[in-house]
Amino acid sequence: MKRILVINVNWLGDVIFSIPVFKALRQAYPQARIVCMAVPRVREVLECVEAIDDIIEYDEKGRHWTPWGKLGLIIRLRREKFDTAFLLHGSKTRALLASWAAIPQRIGYDTKGRSKYLTKAIPVPKESLHRSEYYLRVIEEAGIKAQDKTPGLKISEKAKEEVKELLSRKGIAEPESFIVINPGGNWDLKQWPKE
Repeated sequence: MKRILVINVNWLGDVIFSIPVFKALRQAYPQARIVCMAVPRVREVLECVEAIDDIIEYDEKGRHWTPWGKLGLIIRLRREKFDTAFLLHGSKTRALLASWAAIPQRIGYDTKGRSKYLTKAIPVPKESLHRSEYYLRVIEEAGIKAQDKTPGLKISEKAKEEVKELLSRKGIAEPESFIVINPGGNWDLKQWPKE
């Protein structure tokens, strides 16, 4: 494999759980070009994953919503000449995009009737798996085993400075280490009440 596309998931937590996939791909194919296709809202996190060479935004609710927008994305994917696409996201649309982009090898779970758009459709596991393991199974179908299953990120110096500034503005002394909890989310179901 020389040019690999990973069609990633949409939500921040799921993206974090997908990081071991990129690390395993980089370990297995150190010279390969590894590109991630994902929604714009997770770009900043993906930019902290050292194993990713480039990010292609799939703006499904914006510029790629229309047929012309999707066509532009397909043309971009074709120009990249990917030899393999790993589909971590379970959508039929993303499988169609990979198929229409003429990516020779397309591996992903057999969900939502998309098996005809994949070259290797993996049965959805019946057993309960941690999300990281669920995503790693996709690359295991290509014989790639993850040695390191931790979701490591490389935090930029700029981001570290921004956090220091924020803490200072809030009157918080810079601790040696700390934990941040985000009690919110995109849906009411994910919102935690103030206590």
